[in-house]
Amino acid sequence: MHNSRTPIATIPAAHNLAIEIGPHTWRLINGTRSLTSGAALVEVTAQGVSYSPAFARARRLPPEGRLAPPDIARVVVGWAPETQSWHLGLLVPAPEAGQSPWRWCGLASWPGAEGDHAQEARQAAQALARLLDRPLHVVAPPRSSARAGASAPVAPVVAPVRAPARIEPALRTLPLHFDEWSFVGTRRGLVWRRRSDWVMVALARSVGFLVMALVFVFLGVGTLTSGLAQVNPTWLPWLGLAVALMLFIMALRTFWQVIASTEVIVDTARREVRARRRFLGGTRWRLPFDGVTYVLLSQTVPRPQGRRGKDGPMRVLQEVWLHLADGERFWPVVALGPVEGISETWDEVRARLKQAGRRRVRFSELDTPAHHAAVHMARALGTPLWWDIRK
Repeated sequence: MHNSRTPIATIPAAHNLAIEIGPHTWRLINGTRSLTSGAALVEVTAQGVSYSPAFARARRLPPEGRLAPPDIARVVVGWAPETQSWHLGLLVPAPEAGQSPWRWCGLASWPGAEGDHAQEARQAAQALARLLDRPLHVVAPPRSSARAGASAPVAPVVAPVRAPARIEPALRTLPLHFDEWSFVGTRRGLVWRRRSDWVMVALARSVGFLVMALVFVFLGVGTLTSGLAQVNPTWLPWLGLAVALMLFIMALRTFWQVIASTEVIVDTARREVRARRRFLGGTRWRLPFDGVTYVLLSQTVPRPQGRRGKDGPMRVLQEVWLHLADGERFWPVVALGPVEGISETWDEVRARLKQAGRRRVRFSELDTPAHHAAVHMARALGTPLWWDIRK
């Protein structure tokens, strides 16, 4: 419920809808309902856009009921001559691959003459773009549509809030694969688990260590008990046995890493995150969704690896970790190690990336599979996502 002292601007729209704009919220509601009664069709905060199931079905939006700011290419407001209306909407990822990865998602409209509702549409669009920190694109009425000799002024062209050179890339679909880990979607929700090829390679390495240990044991014991001439130096067989012992320990350690490996499950049915042993069973820790304050993606300062072409994006490499914060401690989810990615605006963000502190994830600044995975987690949990640079 909103504080009655908080200033709220209300903008009526077509089809009995209304937009309510507060300092930290933007809401699309049924105009017959007050702000305190009933749920909003669409509610926007700095963390993203949430919407009702009916609105999701009508606009073919993800059924999770939430869009994070990186999921939105831009806010668009413009005049449509064919319907004689101003329209406000978002560019969101297209559900199917096609010529464009983005599609239109309408929010509100204002029928009438060109100049009748330009101010209301602009106010609603600018508030929405500022809150989401997304670019605003304005489609102004064509000047040719004004009648020749008409005294009524043409609706003014609305200046964009921000005009970036590139649109944010769409959120990558699961699964996402890393050197040792995979992030997959299942019927239970989202799962971090070791890759199958990592498991097979680790088991093969364990067997190899064991075979080598047996060879050294055979050679060492055979030399000591053969009754042949004494080996010179005399300590050589004992060195072989010591090597065999180290190899045996390495074999056991590698095998234990496999069978004791942990997978982290974001269980959307039970609404909890839990870390369990994949092969041995048993839960190491669990955390309810309501206990998660935010998802934290931390990384080292990205190291440039060269550009793709003369004017292409900068390839970067960084160490990445994911944690969950509950207000008192951080719960480790996964340590991904070196992760490759690209930066579309490397020259502009290089100095900012070296500064300590938390910030929002923007794929135009740094685009790696780890950042996409973190956005998926934050959306599933319904919590903010913060990005931190480790020194």
